[in-house]
Amino acid sequence: ATSTIDFRLGQASLSNAISVRLTGGKAATWTNTTNTRDGYFAVDVAENTQLVERLRIKSNGNVQLPGDNAKLEIGASQDLQLLHNGTNSFITNRTGNLFIKCQEFEEGIIINRNAAVELYHDNSKKLQTTSVGATVTDVFSITDSAGGQRLLMGNQDSAGVDCPKIFAVGNAS
Repeated sequence: ATSTIDFRLGQASLSNAISVRLTGGKAATWTNTTNTRDGYFAVDVAENTQLVERLRIKSNGNVQLPGDNAKLEIGASQDLQLLHNGTNSFITNRTGNLFIKCQEFEEGIIINRNAAVELYHDNSKKLQTTSVGATVTDVFSITDSAGGQRLLMGNQDSAGVDCPKIFAVGNAS
């Protein structure tokens, strides 16, 4: 039989309490061994007769999944998933598009589901993948390791006159 226990840590008022629901086979603890404000709240799960920590909420608000290969799943259907396997990190979005922004109102990278990936510079789209390659907006430049321009493709010449051209700049080695 599965048992459920509800309890609250903290003061009697709801605004200062931590509410926890435990359902069979799980344990939760608040740990503060130094009598300071650096404690944490941990959720442990029983595995092979031992409790294994699966979630930690630190007093500073940081949430930790202490083990590798544990997914953080977000959303009503767990549509957004974050995973670190010990070597690599993965972001999986199982619905809609994924937007990575550097500021709230400034685009950075947009990954459109089953479609284009768009890269932005200062909120202006500069590169977009297509089914046959990629499209670059404005100027495309290739430089060498010393910063010298080797190939310039764009819609203006050095005088700023519109004329689609490919410019070979510098000495080829």
